Amino acid sequence: MLNTVIRVKMRSEEDRVKQLEDENRRLKIALADATLAKDVLETLVDVVNEHYQTDVKKNFGQKLFVDVKSSKVKK
Repeated sequence: MLNTVIRVKMRSEEDRVKQLEDENRRLKIALADATLAKDVLETLVDVVNEHYQTDVKKNFGQKLFVDVKSSKVKK
């Protein structure tokens, strides 16, 4: 009548748990890297918006291309 639970684990279960823990750690690192890259790109878009006084997301490839093309022609 002891209140003790004994769990018997097989070696393969321990290995699988270890693999899942490693995969979880790698995925967390990958998520952190992707989040950081997204933040950097959003900041870059903000800087470009300020520099060219446009909305790059809204006008992607239109006004920015015309401004760059016209500045190259003037030189």
